[in-house]
Amino acid sequence: MAAHVCGKVRKTDSAALAKCKGFIRQRNELIYNDQLWRDSLYQFDFTFSTTALADPNTATVAEEGIWLLPRVVDRVVALRTSDRGLAPVAQEILFRQDPDRFAESGNPVEFYKMSPVVWQFGVAGADAVALYVEAENAADAGSPVHVRYISVLDELIQETINAVVTAGLGGFSGLLSASVKEIVSFSKGATAGYIWLNNGTGTRYTALGAAETSHQRYPRLRIMTKPNQDTAMKALVKKRHQPLTYDYDEPDLLGIENTLLAFAQGDMLEWMRQYSKANLKFQEALGLLEAYKIKEVAQEAALRRFIPEGEAADYELSKADF
Repeated sequence: MAAHVCGKVRKTDSAALAKCKGFIRQRNELIYNDQLWRDSLYQFDFTFSTTALADPNTATVAEEGIWLLPRVVDRVVALRTSDRGLAPVAQEILFRQDPDRFAESGNPVEFYKMSPVVWQFGVAGADAVALYVEAENAADAGSPVHVRYISVLDELIQETINAVVTAGLGGFSGLLSASVKEIVSFSKGATAGYIWLNNGTGTRYTALGAAETSHQRYPRLRIMTKPNQDTAMKALVKKRHQPLTYDYDEPDLLGIENTLLAFAQGDMLEWMRQYSKANLKFQEALGLLEAYKIKEVAQEAALRRFIPEGEAADYELSKADF
């Protein structure tokens, strides 16, 4: 695609090709995030458990009905158990209801999405954990690591801590200044080895690899009412966007190439300061994008319905309604 666009704008040197690849990569992400495309949907099954938990879920979090989804998830479209669909609910409505819905446990009926986090240790202050920044490789001793977190006092704190290499347990340095309830972000520069967040007694909670600079965040759901036993669930989600990294990568969206070519040509013309020509190409690209949206519906099997929720009596019409 980059070679095609560069040939059209007569800029075929290696610098222009690299620039064009960057434009295609960014436009692909923009289009992917624009809509709930069918090619972006993914279903996965999991068991909501308060006992046998896989990282990064902890029992204290699950006991409150909170579940951290895998990082492949970008948006949650639908959620169900084996015998019912769960309705999405707005958080603020739950705070206005009486009795207290957050204290109830039993069969789940609703859910809402919470903000994503790198890690969550618990809900109550007693669940907070003291964390140390540990380097795997001696060459990384003193490397700055950036952590943003919510403390035991519910303060949002951002710190830069120099990583340390430790020979054994105990005696850790590189301690964050407050106990942590939620890790909001975790980032660093390139290093020689892993950088861990450690509790000082040997438990390593999460890590960044040598080439990784920022830890992805886990989407979170709160299930209402909170399950009081292991519950099998199915989730329909929008997958997180996967960037076009290598020369032979293909877009996740089937048939989006012509739209990407038009956008990339407009970006190249804009880069060359040919703004009038670039605007014409952008108009063409937007037209191709609208055509792609129509194709998404018209060229594949589809069923569109309005499905009311609530009791049937709420939708019955009387003669007075006519």
